[in-house]
Amino acid sequence: MGRATDILTQLPESLADAAIVNQPDGCDHVAWRRAHVLEVLRHLASSDVAVLGGDVLLRDTRGFRHTYDNWSCDHQVGEGWSDYAVRSRHEAEGYVVRYPEGGDVAYVLVFREKPSARDLLLTQGIDAGA
Repeated sequence: MGRATDILTQLPESLADAAIVNQPDGCDHVAWRRAHVLEVLRHLASSDVAVLGGDVLLRDTRGFRHTYDNWSCDHQVGEGWSDYAVRSRHEAEGYVVRYPEGGDVAYVLVFREKPSARDLLLTQGIDAGA
């Protein structure tokens, strides 16, 4: 998958600049506030980038902290990679839109730019387990 920050090179400068990269616990993924995360998902609409899931962060006086609210989107048996990527981005958008507003909230997105070996098996209808 490469470094999570590699996705920033695929985004317009304004969205890359809006990314929150210094996160708690040495997290290597990037986050955005609500309006920007929705723009990121729209920008990736014509790509095969999947969103495996994400976490919610809340900023306090010490910086961003995990709220321990999160979601995930699993690749299904027989589902093509492109279909999974579209569904995963749609699920991410739905989670963000439904999340209650309040405070300085940001959303970590966990990306996968291409299928793993397990994903390729799932695409072929083979469930190799976790």
